Amino acid sequence: MTVTKQNQYLLYSQENLINNSTPVCGRYLRYPDTTGKRIIEGGLRLQGKYKRSLPNKPLVTVVTTVFNCVKYIEQAMLSVLDQTYDNIEYIVVDAASKDGTLDVINKYKDSLDYYISEPDNGIYAGMNKGVSLASGEYVIILNADDYYKEGAIEKLVQRAVEFKTDLVAAHSCNIDSKGNKVVGGLCRSTWTDFAYLICPLKHETMFAKSDVYNKIGYYNEEMKICADWFWMAQAYHFNCSASIVNEELLFFRNIGTSSSRELQECHAQERLSGYAILFESISDEDLEKLKFIGSLTPEIKTNLIKNNPKCTRLYKALGVTYIWGYASGKEDSPSVCGRYLRYPDMTGKRIVEGGLRVQGTYKISLPRKPLVTVITTVYNCVKHIEQAMLSVFKQTYDNIEYIVIDAVSKDGTLDVINKYKDSLDYYISESDSGMYAGMNKGISLATGDYVIILNAEDYYTEDAIEKLVQEAIKSGADIVAAHAQFLNEKNEVGYVNRSRWTAEVYVCSPLRHETMLVSKNTYNDVGYYDESRQVISDRIWMISAYKQKKTVAILEANILMFRQLGVSSIQSACHEQECFAFQCKRKTGPRIRLRLQSTLPATPDKTTRQERGRNARNVQEMGSCKKWGQRNGSKSTFDPCEIKDNAEIKANAGIYLLACTRFRSIGVQYKKVTPIKQPAASL
Repeated sequence: MTVTKQNQYLLYSQENLINNSTPVCGRYLRYPDTTGKRIIEGGLRLQGKYKRSLPNKPLVTVVTTVFNCVKYIEQAMLSVLDQTYDNIEYIVVDAASKDGTLDVINKYKDSLDYYISEPDNGIYAGMNKGVSLASGEYVIILNADDYYKEGAIEKLVQRAVEFKTDLVAAHSCNIDSKGNKVVGGLCRSTWTDFAYLICPLKHETMFAKSDVYNKIGYYNEEMKICADWFWMAQAYHFNCSASIVNEELLFFRNIGTSSSRELQECHAQERLSGYAILFESISDEDLEKLKFIGSLTPEIKTNLIKNNPKCTRLYKALGVTYIWGYASGKEDSPSVCGRYLRYPDMTGKRIVEGGLRVQGTYKISLPRKPLVTVITTVYNCVKHIEQAMLSVFKQTYDNIEYIVIDAVSKDGTLDVINKYKDSLDYYISESDSGMYAGMNKGISLATGDYVIILNAEDYYTEDAIEKLVQEAIKSGADIVAAHAQFLNEKNEVGYVNRSRWTAEVYVCSPLRHETMLVSKNTYNDVGYYDESRQVISDRIWMISAYKQKKTVAILEANILMFRQLGVSSIQSACHEQECFAFQCKRKTGPRIRLRLQSTLPATPDKTTRQERGRNARNVQEMGSCKKWGQRNGSKSTFDPCEIKDNAEIKANAGIYLLACTRFRSIGVQYKKVTPIKQPAASL
């Protein structure tokens, strides 16, 4: 590939960028003496002993490069020789050490497959020698001052065999020169657009297929400290897949070449050179702006995107720099929406990942057309998922990114998702801990100005999103919600579920979350849904929003058709238990509940039972004299004014009223029961 562009940052040749016709791994069994200054060569290979892959036991090549590291080299070597995985070939490449390192290598010469000591051009030259000598199916490189946790290689192999990704990596624990864990010592591996900013994986845990090395090539020896980053950036840029073992498998000392402060300027320069190679269209002026990422203002980022439309993935990475907090081991992040462009595989049970993002296509907000992220979470809903998805694709609003989160469905749902894969911005299927975990994944992937969540069994009217966006722009509200209509199992339209925003949020969900168009700033303020709950997390989220005085605009339109098939519609016992536990946790004093006794037959039809269950959760803010039945378009036998004037209830209920109603249409009576007292703190 000939470079015609004159770029002051283009210090390194593009000649070998993803253009390797000859194998990189296993090029040599014994490295040729090209310097004439070789000091020593040895190992099992010189005795005619060679290792190979075995059934269900792929050969793993571990390479250690070293120069004058007598203090730590033995610990590093023993961490490899003592691994529980028993099909490893170990290659040590020394750069003519003079501090006793060779004595340590000689001590273990009978256990090494191959070792040499000769001058070279730096750490990446030594790494390239090791890669060219590697005959394993997988290759991993260990620095001489670091060491592996026992069982590390076995865990990496298991992940590689199970998921068959191009790369596998893990997290590391940063330690000081004495081996003590440093403050904030966790360093996480990720595989997102973060790869364009800094090493997304610790290369000492990067377990790479030999075929990937053959595709990407050697490390760039003209770089002094960033060649490992550039190699990974190429792998990410050209869509190599990766899987992350969610465990610390490496102990890493911050004393290596790239850890020295005086080389930070060199680091920045080499990173810009990498950008010049990966993004040939980028100008010198814009490259200069990228030198110090932390100083980029929103205005500069906007101009960069405008000037360089082909560099979308790079600028997307600049917009999610909070991933630095995750990678550096900090659990908390100020940003909730858009945390990832591709969700990291942290479960080890991912089935599939795809969509336009994986192909490098991303959507952005347009003038007067804010980007809306629609999220659908699904598990075994093949009967309705297609209708839900089509209701999004057919929206009249034309700036939507659609994300589908599947929890390893086994009923054909994945076939439906795959049918529309070319229209989805992103989708994954992997195990999770429940509905709210799926919703949180979707939110963390959302890059839209607004976010809305659609259940897999429900669907929107064709102009739903457009109406919500118009109301959001007009009102400037943090949340816009609308009304929904119930569908029974025969697809017959039932009652209207009306949204409103009052203090009754403390005892029921006043909004249907499927109609809630939420600004990304609101999610960033309020946070994720509580994954420890099975049923009421959406209401808990609304309570937090209410406390923070988030503004809500109600759109007087029915935009959603919903079926009562979801978790919160069928787990009434769990719902009551979680509500009670939540009220106890809030420690706001005794409560009075009004329990209802139905006069209906003991075994009514299923649809009627569901309608009763939904209607029973309607409540009224104390002090308001609006129709009790307004939310569902019917009149109640329960008069809120009676409760308002009831001194006993007011005394026990505090600032809000906990009550339930049955509707006259199904003939229900009610009675007061004993107040529920505050339980002990231990409960």
